[in-house]
Formats: sequence, C-alpha cells, structure tokens
Amino acid sequence: MRPAWILLGVAAVAAGCASVLGIASDTPSFCAQPANQGHAYCEDFDVGDATQRWTYATVSGGAAYTIEPPGLSPPNLLDMTAPTQPGKTSALSGFDVEFDNSTFVGLHIEADVRFVTQGNAPLEANGGFLLIVDKSGGCVGIGLSAAGDGGVPAGIGAQVAQESTACSALTGGNPGMGGSSLTGTVITAAPPPNAWFHLVVVVAPDPTGLPGAGTVSLNIVGQPTSPPVVHLVAGTLVASGIPLVGFAAEVNGVSGPLEVQYDNITIDLRPN
Repeated sequence: MRPAWILLGVAAVAAGCASVLGIASDTPSFCAQPANQGHAYCEDFDVGDATQRWTYATVSGGAAYTIEPPGLSPPNLLDMTAPTQPGKTSALSGFDVEFDNSTFVGLHIEADVRFVTQGNAPLEANGGFLLIVDKSGGCVGIGLSAAGDGGVPAGIGAQVAQESTACSALTGGNPGMGGSSLTGTVITAAPPPNAWFHLVVVVAPDPTGLPGAGTVSLNIVGQPTSPPVVHLVAGTLVASGIPLVGFAAEVNGVSGPLEVQYDNITIDLRPN
C-alpha cells in the first residue's frame, strides 16, 4: 500500500415537524431515540440545519458537501466529494466539531460510513475522511489508499503527526505540500464501495506511559479480523489539549475522486 493518504446538537422530533422531515410520527430520528441521548455529540442530519451544529466547515478545490436523502436512517445523510487531482493540487470538503470546554481524556467515535464510486468501480482515492486532533498536541488522520494493480485492494490507514495542523487542511495545515513529518500505518482493507459499514474509532491516552502517548484502534463492525492498534508517541495526546474531530473528503497530490457519505455520528469524550 502506498502511504499516500493525505488527510485531511441533539434535537428531539416533535410530531408536528416529523411529517415535514419525512420521519414517521412514531419514529424519532436516530439522535432523538432514548438510547442515543447523552453523547457529547450526535448527528443524524435529519433535523434542522446540521451545519449550525458544526464548529467549522470549509470547501476548496472543487470539493462540495450536501445533506441529502436517502440516509441509512431516513431521511438524510451527509455526502462529501473531492474531485480527481492530477498532481500538486488538493481538494477538501470537511467540517469539524471542537470541544472547547473539555480536555483530552480520550475519544469514542462511531458512525455509519459509505465510500461511493460510480458504476461500482474500485476505490481510486488516496485521501482522508476522519481527523482526530489534540489542539495542544498532535493529530491522527484516517484515510484511504487506492486499489492497486494485480488486485491489491484499497486500504484504510492512519497518518500521525505531533503537530496539530499537520494532518489536514481542515485545521489550517498544508499536508504533503510543506514537508510536515507524517508517519503512516496500514490498518485494514477498505470495505467494498457503495456498501454501508459501521465504524468505531477509539483514541485512548496511555495512563502508565510517557505523557501524551496513547493508542488508536479502528473497528469495522462485522469484519472477521481485528485491525492492529496504532501506537502514538509521547506528546501526541496532551492531557490539557482540546479535542477536535473532523469529517472530510480530502485528496492531495495524484488521486482519484473521493466521495464519502456519513450518517448517525456519535462522539463521546472518553475512550470506552
């Protein structure tokens, strides 16, 4: 696999507005269901203006995002696209959620995700779709590497840097263009395109190791094997830092297009 991934409100539903949103009156949206109350962040893109619940959003290089039907949990999903890049160019569509009143004690992130290709083509993108940042420490970008010749499947990997802005233009960086030091780790094969999968990412500081060290684990629910844990060096997860989580379709350098769809995102400020 080429190490070329460059990464990058909870609302209740009243019966009166449920029919307007296309939600059955006896079926609350995902985030309004009792089992999904209490998360630090929950977003199903079904109620109100989801963009007003984001801390920051940006698009560049012909990328775009739309909230559109049909969601895995109806009626809506978030669709983010970044077009093909021929060389030393980039494209980004992304948003982040920043927890300014919290410090970094860990993150538990879950989401339903789908990588979309036209005509069921293989994944051709080298790009990022999930960003984890300690604003006083480092960053972890989760991304794709394209399918290769000879049947090499597309993969999911992590890139880690000890600078909070180094993994993605979403945080003001210029990854891959400015010589920032990124280290990449292969995690697992990517799920097939155009199929929903449930993603669980756990970021945990190491309470017994060096300050700011920790781990990232990624689980695609239903996969027969458990992906390896990514180890983070000291200084990556500074305890006093502010957590930031970003969602994106971001490609830099030579890459095919990337289209990522999200639904039913939850974030908790704890590792488990």
